[in-house]
Amino acid sequence: SYEAAGLLGELLLEDGQAVEATDALSRALAADPDNIPWRRALVTALMAASRREDALSHCRALLTRRPDDAVGQVRMARLLL
Repeated sequence: SYEAAGLLGELLLEDGQAVEATDALSRALAADPDNIPWRRALVTALMAASRREDALSHCRALLTRRPDDAVGQVRMARLLL
């Protein structure tokens, strides 16, 4: 299920497996695009996997859904530096 994929993605990210986390979190977000914690985790995983442009895209999506998200704002600042 997409919920299991999201949880797996979070666990993989915590374990330092960024590439695998991006796959799982992308699957989860395809089914639940408004899930803010998973989108935050995906941005973090993409940054760790050196996929800056993809991270920017997902960070923009995060901030579109929740403009006041402090984590998203910090991630965007780091990506734009």
